[in-house]
Amino acid sequence: PPVAIPTPRVEIVAVVESLDRAAHTDDLEGGGVYVTNVVSFMVVDPPGVHELLSAHGPGHPGVHDRPLLLGSVVRFNVPANWRDCDLSYGDLQDLRFANEANQP
Repeated sequence: PPVAIPTPRVEIVAVVESLDRAAHTDDLEGGGVYVTNVVSFMVVDPPGVHELLSAHGPGHPGVHDRPLLLGSVVRFNVPANWRDCDLSYGDLQDLRFANEANQP
């Protein structure tokens, strides 16, 4: 079987900028559409990277049983080439509130 090559990742600290319901669509075979929500984050660390990063997924994003709210400050790891990716909630590895330690 092919060997998976790990994608380099970068840790991001960001502030939840917007939460948009039913804002992302994927066209399905047969003409259907899969609709998901989008959360946008303003990246504040690494320093000098003041850009929006958006990810989509079903339901409201959260950390464990706590929902993300506008203004929440979070940490997560994303592929180093995140600017070129269509990110889903699952791509935000180790998502946690910025004031919390990394938890499994």
